[in-house]
Amino acid sequence: MLGIKDLLLHQKIEKKPTTVKLAMEKSVAQKQYLLQKKGMRKWEKHGLPMLESPPAEDLAVTAVSQYIDTLNRGLL
Repeated sequence: MLGIKDLLLHQKIEKKPTTVKLAMEKSVAQKQYLLQKKGMRKWEKHGLPMLESPPAEDLAVTAVSQYIDTLNRGLL
């Protein structure tokens, strides 16, 4: 499975909050990220490898690189 990384979500997580509103946004973004990771781990436990890639231009490169790595490790 291949997913597209949510850059806005990661920006909110990395940003240092200066107001209560920004702190709340960061907290919600962190919670969403943890839920996504939990879902990815669940599928990986069932034998479905998960990969998160930056949007657009890097998507094909990431997918092919991961596929070749999986082949080299003998997992397919």
